Amino acid sequence: MDTDKLQQWMNIAKQYQNGDFWTQVFDKEDHALELDNRESKRLFPPADVYVTAEEVYVFIELAGVPKEDIQLTLSEQGLRIRGKVPPLLQDFETVQHERTYGEFDRTLHLPEPPENAPLQSKYVNGLLLVRYKRIKKAERRILIE
Repeated sequence: MDTDKLQQWMNIAKQYQNGDFWTQVFDKEDHALELDNRESKRLFPPADVYVTAEEVYVFIELAGVPKEDIQLTLSEQGLRIRGKVPPLLQDFETVQHERTYGEFDRTLHLPEPPENAPLQSKYVNGLLLVRYKRIKKAERRILIE
């Protein structure tokens, strides 16, 4: 890679947060793979995490996934959700494709670790709710030397 290309790469990388990153990296004549920026940033399954004064709520959207195909585990890294979205039809021609199918594996980082707090989970109409009580820790003073 020559220096001009490297400089171009660095300038484009700086614009990553506010632009069309991959399509600017490669010249069109290089026949580079063009990615739809919206698709490349989409995480699956989509999730929302909320915190109240007393509890943490995690909502995970899993439309079309049977409850038996969902695995939920907790580790130091966070709340891990794994499963498989089955295709709705077999032997068909796709005319429009927007939904995600196949296996998924995602770890959600929680705002506060649940430690020993019991987790509750409920799956209704394709929406998985996981919640737990916040553990309030007393502040401790730090001595300044």
